Amino acid sequence: MPRYAFAVARYGAECANEASLLAAHLARRFQAWSDVEILTTCAGSDRSTGNELPAGHSRVDGVHVRRFALDRPHRARVRFNAESEPSLEDQEAWLRARGPFSSRLVDHLETFGNRYDAFLFVDYRSAHSYFGLPPVEERAFLLPLAHDEAQLGFSMWDRFFERPRGFFFNSPEEERLLQTRFPNLALPGPIASLGLDARADADPNRFREAYGLRHPFLLYLGPIDPAKGCEHLLEDFTSYRAAGGRYRDLAFVGEAHMSLPPRDGVHWIGGPDERTKWDALAACDVVVIPSRNETFSLTALEAWTAMKPVVVSSQAAAVVSQCRRANGGLWYADADELAVVLDLLDEDLRVRLGMQGRSFAAQAGVWSPLETYRAELARVGAANGGR
Repeated sequence: MPRYAFAVARYGAECANEASLLAAHLARRFQAWSDVEILTTCAGSDRSTGNELPAGHSRVDGVHVRRFALDRPHRARVRFNAESEPSLEDQEAWLRARGPFSSRLVDHLETFGNRYDAFLFVDYRSAHSYFGLPPVEERAFLLPLAHDEAQLGFSMWDRFFERPRGFFFNSPEEERLLQTRFPNLALPGPIASLGLDARADADPNRFREAYGLRHPFLLYLGPIDPAKGCEHLLEDFTSYRAAGGRYRDLAFVGEAHMSLPPRDGVHWIGGPDERTKWDALAACDVVVIPSRNETFSLTALEAWTAMKPVVVSSQAAAVVSQCRRANGGLWYADADELAVVLDLLDEDLRVRLGMQGRSFAAQAGVWSPLETYRAELARVGAANGGR
């Protein structure tokens, strides 16, 4: 049985970021045909900056997890103020400071890398990807989770993206973005979109009763962060509601990375566990995704799996393309367009878009991508002469 390791900065029920969720979904499925291990840190929730979880071995949803202590507390928000691009040394220092980073995890890769058939490094922005992939590059795959963001232009990535044996892309848009950024690199690898399973025990009434949501409502799901468009959504919804719009409530569900001002009809709900997340998706009427720089939206796929339509920012061209392929959502450019789009979404249109989205999610995520992963990983194993 082949042995594979996922390297991801955080892992577990406390973590609701894209990298952690992707690693968890894949690792659980890989167990049917391989020996899987998660290599991660002792960082806990997405807001934690230090060691919250014990180092060593554990199991999460049946998956073997090996945690390594952080070198030092990190800062989740680290930015450059320089007008010109910082030096490579400063870029690497930024990545370590951004964290979470464990040199013990990198040491493990360097010392025991030959015990694994392949590694899957999740998120190119992770310090463990940047520092941990080079020692095992001959059997390393990168799941970039790349977005159209300023830091993708840093020179530190030029050499790094040459190193992986292969890539797995979440969408055609992500692949095109990276091909544009690195025109001289082959970037070999397939598009293997994520497949999801909704919780069978999702209960919309449980969520509505818990948070006092008695009327049709909008849902934002994910980090509550200005970088994700949350400040714009808050202001746009406030204006929409004041003008008498169809939807009177908006629930923000996720870890907060900004101030949460009281507003009529706005419900601030903390970072959810899996049950609460799927309860929220089952209960809502429309999922709003205001982020402007995504190349793939996991939230959209979750919404469609729950048979709910999405409304996305037209500035996120890749997510608009994802919506077009799914025929499962609408998009808006500003507050006025958002108001028009929301009031178009009566029950009939919501059901139609939700069903079309669900069909797309079932077709694209019925776990045929697993065979893509399996074939690519087996190819690397064969090239390495097996174990």
